[in-house]
Amino acid sequence: MAKINTRSPYFVDYTIANLDSVVLEIYIYTGAPHGTITGVPQYTLNTSAIDEKVKFEISELIKDYIPGKNNNSYLPTLADENYSTVYVDTRLIPTVSGVAQSPIDTLALRAFLGYGYFNQGANPQNDEALLQTNTKILKPNSRNIRIGVDVELTDRVQIYNGYTLLNDVATSSTDAQNQIEYVSVDPILDIDSYVEQLEFNGYDVETSECLENFLCNLTFLPATSAVVIKTSGESTQINIEDTNNPPWDPIRVTFRNKFGALQDLYFFGNNSKRLQTKKEQYKSNITTDSGYQTWDPQQKLLTKNGTESITLNSGYYPESYNEVFKQLLLSEQVWIFYEDYLLGAVVKSSSLKYKNRLSDMLINYTIDFDFAFDTINNIR
Repeated sequence: MAKINTRSPYFVDYTIANLDSVVLEIYIYTGAPHGTITGVPQYTLNTSAIDEKVKFEISELIKDYIPGKNNNSYLPTLADENYSTVYVDTRLIPTVSGVAQSPIDTLALRAFLGYGYFNQGANPQNDEALLQTNTKILKPNSRNIRIGVDVELTDRVQIYNGYTLLNDVATSSTDAQNQIEYVSVDPILDIDSYVEQLEFNGYDVETSECLENFLCNLTFLPATSAVVIKTSGESTQINIEDTNNPPWDPIRVTFRNKFGALQDLYFFGNNSKRLQTKKEQYKSNITTDSGYQTWDPQQKLLTKNGTESITLNSGYYPESYNEVFKQLLLSEQVWIFYEDYLLGAVVKSSSLKYKNRLSDMLINYTIDFDFAFDTINNIR
């Protein structure tokens, strides 16, 4: 089935001799693909033909129906609205020489929150099984991996520790909301440490300096060396590299990449956090019968709040990660796992100088983020 990447234009064209006009109905839905046009269209578009041709652009309309939330589960569900794929049916009804023709139906187009680059041309497909660009992953020691794959294009995913097969996942789903599947070493996708694994199983963990020192040298997940994505007799291998005991606690940034999938990216270097406040104030009348009191301020605050931002340094990455950082800066959805909370963020940095080993030697990126909320809770 064809793919619609909703952050880039997707065109529906039609041409025939003596074409007067065309009505296009767009049906957007989740669940199993429809065998025939069903229900009421979300959109009905009507346009007159010019030189016996019409062209509709529909991706922006479809994007409004894809919630694409992230609750750190990596398991798309309708209830949580954390899915990022839907099905799209179209019905095109042409009018030729004043007579309405039989409708032309296109069923079960798959729509993703992805995009294509200019050099990919119109209606980019991103038709790879692996839903990320890099085939090498750097992660902290003992952290889980989560890799998005296209279930329609992927037969199975095998995760190896050396020559030992740790996990063998067969991918299959016809439901629209499950067209992206995330695979990992641990079957519980949101578990990321030994302590989280213990707490998930109902144990209480008392933190101490000795325990933290012990955990720094413990590999609770097997030391994964490779992930193999298999499809149609071909395979793609992703190499995994653990970074042990960095001087700074690594911070995980999750963003939606060009394929419309969530992708984890770790920042291993130093970080700094800032607070910027904003206020509304007014000048009050403080006079009394006896004059005024010096302790009663004339300038009073009506409201005051603040926003926090953080600067992260990536640590040293291979040159192949230039594309990953490019997609991070282009992403509309970014989250930072910070101090045990998954927090929405906005990439504040607006430019990126691509680095290479020849001129830059060690490649480190410094990126600024704004946390996407006010510091004082004002949700009413």
